[in-house]
Amino acid sequence: MDPKTKFGELLIDFEVIAKEHGLARLTAGEKILKTLKLIENNKIKDAQSLLDQPSGEIPSPIYVLKGVLGKLQDDDSSSKYNFRMAINATEATAEILCLNGDFSYSADFLEIAIKSYNRSIEVSPLNSKAFLGRGLTYSKAGDVTGAIDNLLRATVLNPESDKAHIALGDEYRTANMTDSALMCYRTALKLDPKNSAALSGMDQTLALVLPHWHASMLNDKERNNAFDDAISAAVKPGSLVLDIGTGTGLLAMMASRAGAKHVLGCESVGILAEIATKIINQNGFENKISIIHKHSNNLKVGRDINDKADILIAELFDTGLLGENVIPTINDATQRLCKPDVTVIPNGAKVYAMPIESEEIYWESRVENAAGFDIRNFNQLRPNIYLQTSLSQYKWRMLSEPIQVFEFEFPYLKSADRSKKYNVYPNSDGTAHGIVFWFDLQLSENISLSTSPAAKETHWKQSIYTLTEPLEVKQNEVIKLHASHNQSKITLSLET
Repeated sequence: MDPKTKFGELLIDFEVIAKEHGLARLTAGEKILKTLKLIENNKIKDAQSLLDQPSGEIPSPIYVLKGVLGKLQDDDSSSKYNFRMAINATEATAEILCLNGDFSYSADFLEIAIKSYNRSIEVSPLNSKAFLGRGLTYSKAGDVTGAIDNLLRATVLNPESDKAHIALGDEYRTANMTDSALMCYRTALKLDPKNSAALSGMDQTLALVLPHWHASMLNDKERNNAFDDAISAAVKPGSLVLDIGTGTGLLAMMASRAGAKHVLGCESVGILAEIATKIINQNGFENKISIIHKHSNNLKVGRDINDKADILIAELFDTGLLGENVIPTINDATQRLCKPDVTVIPNGAKVYAMPIESEEIYWESRVENAAGFDIRNFNQLRPNIYLQTSLSQYKWRMLSEPIQVFEFEFPYLKSADRSKKYNVYPNSDGTAHGIVFWFDLQLSENISLSTSPAAKETHWKQSIYTLTEPLEVKQNEVIKLHASHNQSKITLSLET
């Protein structure tokens, strides 16, 4: 095992500590430096022989090096023993204990690493490196709470450590705490503007909060025009408007342009709230639109919003309609944040579905044989999720007329119609490979927007459930369509 690739900078750190403290504080300082030089030159057996020479009581740094040599010779038992012995041996300074934790962490001896960092912190309670190491170890062990707590302490104790800020950002991102993650990466980039790990962390976090469809949504003329018309028809000169999930503030600006007295744009993603504020100011609405970085559930009348809203705008729809929790969000807002006669945009939706024949779509999400091998068992791992795609890209045909499976009014307070069964009568013989579904949004009494494959294409396109196995159907011979929802997902299936 090449020590340079296994332990890398840790051996350099050890040498720095030995040179700084060796002759003054470490009785074995000269032996340590010689051993490190032998390890650097990959003379592992010579290094082992040097350390094995009798020298009385063994100090902590020697045990650390013995642990390193054990790992380099693939002797985990010896390595673990010596890393453990280093924790309570003589001359176990905070620096040596932290380094022992670092080596143990690198060797995946996580329990030993934690004990070594614990001891280092006992010796030096303000040791930021030990908190950093312990946080990284908790992270590797899957303890998110422990990781965040220790990494946060590391950044407080040493605000100049870009490594600590990046590690904390990574942990926040793993926990889907994206605002906090972005703040950590930004801090790291202030310390080192070209830090590749911080730049990568920023990109990965932005990918979480700004899905690939965001730009296509903003460029969706059908959507934009329909919402602009509905908002213009609803807004009156004295209207107070609440726009939940304002994003870039586009719909909020439409409301302000239509003559609203004031618009509050609510955005739970911090970086989007920042950008929305810049966009609104750039377009001259800084005195007419307020952007607040909060989830709508945390808004309070009298604190965040002066008065209850006359108009609620909530464009919170994924391709399957309910995936962005539009129902509970609108229900909560209309009950707490809006006037009794509030106008909700959109005020309802209808969902349609039908079985389709399309081998092309079916085989995009299935496998059977590859390179002469049967790998069909892989299909058992296929999650029951719908695909977002445009039917226009495939060869397909409808096997029945569309069926309206659900109708929603916003706010939606019903609970009895979450599961339904429909008789479907195929209009021809064929093979059902999937079920396509789409929705029509009712933005106002006279304005609607459809994601139907027969309508002008929107950024939502269509949703498709592919069947577990193709289903043969006969013209006019009934099949059953099962439709259900839990207010956040619509699920569809077919059976004979």
